[in-house]
Amino acid sequence: MTQQSGRYAPPHPGSGGPADPGIREVIVSGGSRTGDTAADGLKEVTGQARAQVSDLLDHGLARLNEQARGTQRKVARGLHTTAGHLEDMSENSQKSGVADDVVREIAHRARKVASWLEDREPGDLVEEVREFARRKPGAFLAGAALYVSGRSALRTVDPVPERTVDTLKQVPDALKPQ
Repeated sequence: MTQQSGRYAPPHPGSGGPADPGIREVIVSGGSRTGDTAADGLKEVTGQARAQVSDLLDHGLARLNEQARGTQRKVARGLHTTAGHLEDMSENSQKSGVADDVVREIAHRARKVASWLEDREPGDLVEEVREFARRKPGAFLAGAALYVSGRSALRTVDPVPERTVDTLKQVPDALKPQ
């Protein structure tokens, strides 16, 4: 920078100022390397984030599949148990007749459904339900409506009303000798 009589004079080419082509080349080259380094860093961070999200998704799906498989096994065990109770009821019946035959048939079908569930993966079950809904939409909607109404009914029923609990608490007092 040169100053003459209080006025600014731009640097002369070759004097090492910003207008010098050598310095300009160094600045452009340094800026380009910095941009390349930042882009490489961004690519690396993006790759790591993508890998972590993928791992997290895989882990979540594995856990969800495991929980679904556990629930499916639980339902199958419940169906086997119910079928066993129905078979016992049918065998211990004093009279054989239509009702006895119906109970036996229900037990047989419950066992078949339980075995079918045990032989399937949760994804297979979802696909079977989709296929059933496509083949018989009316039956599917009716079943869904029954399921929803059953769940709603269970929510509205109070298993042990408060007055029953209060009554049970008072029973020992009423039995005390006076």
